[in-house]
Amino acid sequence: MLKEAILQTERFPNMQDQIRMIKQNKKSTYIFGGLGAMSLGSVIANYFIQNNIEFEGFLANKSFINAQTHMGKPIFAIEEESIDLESNIVIGISKWALAKNELCSFGYKNIFLFDCFSENILESIT
Repeated sequence: MLKEAILQTERFPNMQDQIRMIKQNKKSTYIFGGLGAMSLGSVIANYFIQNNIEFEGFLANKSFINAQTHMGKPIFAIEEESIDLESNIVIGISKWALAKNELCSFGYKNIFLFDCFSENILESIT
């Protein structure tokens, strides 16, 4: 039986607290979804890049993948890859509840959700 994932925002709603948790976890970080140029995932990726926050790449459903990379990072199909289930997964789509349920169904345990309108991200794109 799979252990239910913890949506980290329930205990650590502040984005900076979540980033500290990601760094403390010392596991690889991926952004789930966000393969469009103006998507939430791309905005988060830009924030990570501008702030030297390491992430390995993007996770997406196979049906949404039409390239091998996005923003210079590899794209992994959630259905096919054997990414460590203890990895940090940042939800990069607006339908976060569906994303959380899907990530849980694959067994991911460290799921994060940033407020897309937080000052941190908005300041970096204006």
